[in-house]
Amino acid sequence: MIKKLKNLEDTINKRLQEISPSYGISNLTLTPEGKYEFDLRVTFDPSHLNQVKKVFQTILGGFETQGKEEKIQTKVYLPRNVHEKLKQIAFQQGRSHSEIIEECISQLVNS
Repeated sequence: MIKKLKNLEDTINKRLQEISPSYGISNLTLTPEGKYEFDLRVTFDPSHLNQVKKVFQTILGGFETQGKEEKIQTKVYLPRNVHEKLKQIAFQQGRSHSEIIEECISQLVNS
């Protein structure tokens, strides 16, 4: 597992340094909850935000979601007051809107 994490760290660093030589990570670990932790080394240029985000999503996001059910993007319309409450709950819980909506709908369809 340590070698696999070291390989991931090397891959991430290679991709980040293609964007800017000042970008990189160190001490990549996988927590028991399945979350990645690492030290980020960066002198950040905001114009690179999407590129940096894509590196992490491509390398860590794909690895993390192996074996999980495929997610399909969908569009929903909510009343303003429901949306505001959803934003508040998401912020308080440190979760995404999608995670909360998925949890609610899963309870509905699986009951």
